[in-house]
Amino acid sequence: MNEQKLTDKVVSLETTLMHLQHEFEQLNSVVLDQQRELDAMKLKMKGLNEKIVELELPPEQSGPADEVPPHY
Repeated sequence: MNEQKLTDKVVSLETTLMHLQHEFEQLNSVVLDQQRELDAMKLKMKGLNEKIVELELPPEQSGPADEVPPHY
C-alpha cells in the first residue's frame, strides 16, 4: 500500500471511532436517565406498598391516629 492509502485508512478509522464514541456517550446518557427514572419509580412504589400495608392492617394493629373517637 502506498502512503496515501494508509493515511486515508487511518483517517477513516479515526472518523468511525469518533462517531462510535459519540453514539456511546448518547447511549450512556440515556441509560443514566433511565436509571434515575427507575430509582424514582422504586421509591414511589415502596411508598405505595407501605401505604397499602397500612390500609390492610386490622384495627387492633393500626395506630392511634386511625382509631375512631368514643362518641362514634
